Amino acid sequence: MARRCALRDLCDQMHGEIRDRRIIELLDQAFGEIPAQAINPAEAYRHLVRGRTEKVPVSDMADRAAAVMVVPYPPGIPILMPGERAGTADGAVLRYLLALEAFDARFPGFAHDIHGVERDEHGAFSIECLQHG
Repeated sequence: MARRCALRDLCDQMHGEIRDRRIIELLDQAFGEIPAQAINPAEAYRHLVRGRTEKVPVSDMADRAAAVMVVPYPPGIPILMPGERAGTADGAVLRYLLALEAFDARFPGFAHDIHGVERDEHGAFSIECLQHG
């Protein structure tokens, strides 16, 4: 049986999660970093249409190059363009995406809209990346 929760309690829990995971701060940091470019967007697109990409869990994306644009809504501004590297495992972009993934897991039905991110049946995020080699 589902546990009932008043709207105010749910809002308090959601705001607490945003605060505790520092989602706003991580968003600001993610937009403050300029990702390293592995290849230009046109070349990344060629990889994508030729099937030279693979779906990679966000938790495994350290130093991987995205094959697609990654755009969280809001604000609707790309944090990764095709051909850009996601950065280190402890970098702002991946920490931000992982914080959103954790938030979405805790609050099903309130998932973030992130263009370029796919979710598996458990809600884990993955992104189409350039193949290694």
